[in-house]
Amino acid sequence: HAQAEILIMDEPSAALPENEVENMFQVIRNLRNQGVAIIYVSHHLGEVFEIADKVTVLRNGAKVDTVKVKDIEQQDLIKMMIGNEIGNLYGSDAGQSTDQEKNLMEVTRLKFGEKGEVSFCLHPGEIVSLFGIIGAGAQSVSECLFGLKSHSGEIKIDGKLVRINTPQDAMKSGVGYIPGDRRKFGLITERTVKENITLPILKELSNRAGVIQTEKEKPVVDESIQKLKIKTTGPEQITNYLSGGNQQKVVLAKWLLTKPDILILDEPARGIDIGAKQEIYTLIEQMAHEGKGVIVISSEMPELIGISDRIITVHEGVIKGSLTGKEITQERIMMDLG
Repeated sequence: HAQAEILIMDEPSAALPENEVENMFQVIRNLRNQGVAIIYVSHHLGEVFEIADKVTVLRNGAKVDTVKVKDIEQQDLIKMMIGNEIGNLYGSDAGQSTDQEKNLMEVTRLKFGEKGEVSFCLHPGEIVSLFGIIGAGAQSVSECLFGLKSHSGEIKIDGKLVRINTPQDAMKSGVGYIPGDRRKFGLITERTVKENITLPILKELSNRAGVIQTEKEKPVVDESIQKLKIKTTGPEQITNYLSGGNQQKVVLAKWLLTKPDILILDEPARGIDIGAKQEIYTLIEQMAHEGKGVIVISSEMPELIGISDRIITVHEGVIKGSLTGKEITQERIMMDLG
């Protein structure tokens, strides 16, 4: 607003493609030069160092400190945010549990639009990431694999041809899906933590009359809250009042209870703090260690480079490249997309 002296921006880059973010930064710089004070709320450390003069760190609802950005290094800022030192945000054991001899999932000539076809495989214990700019088709692939988008082509799981036309088909085939917009598609925000966590397994927790058996439900919910370190006042807390990171953990807990062999995560760390990110990356790696297959769709390149065994680049519905090991660098990814 032209008359505003103070402008508050809450995660303004969350829904913007990368090229638009720089345009927004330029607008912010122009406003600052005109004397407008700006409070910029973000979980993206790169944005802090790009545009901020000072940074205030909050943890568990309390102020940790306020420092000048020019006086602090990124690693020190991370320590302030999560309360302890971390060596590697993403872990360091990529590929150690991968069984290259077996295909858990084979996708052949998957077609979901007018352009392009996608073919790839997923091994047990492997974390495969699909990367492309917004609208490139990576998210569409994930939606096809969970029965949310019509498609043609073949999908095999454990060597058997499966038809996945609905989410129910996907769940029966051992596929779980964490959507990019958790509040819109992953949660019933006005319901409790307990109700959200147990939603996919209500049949298993109910008697023949369809009544939920509390003695079965309570230990399942309590174990999920404890295992995923969900910060909540209890199972009866309304999910809407949790932080973004804890809402994401509720979605993850819900799908882990279905015991999927393959878990698809669309933007798993979008809009959550760095402590919750670290915990979610750890859970993703634990799934891989257990021999599950994990597919991650993300527009955050450091995230993908950090957690992936293999990165598949997608552009206009076509696979442009597949990178593993030391090939996984920002330069190689951008070269493949170029």
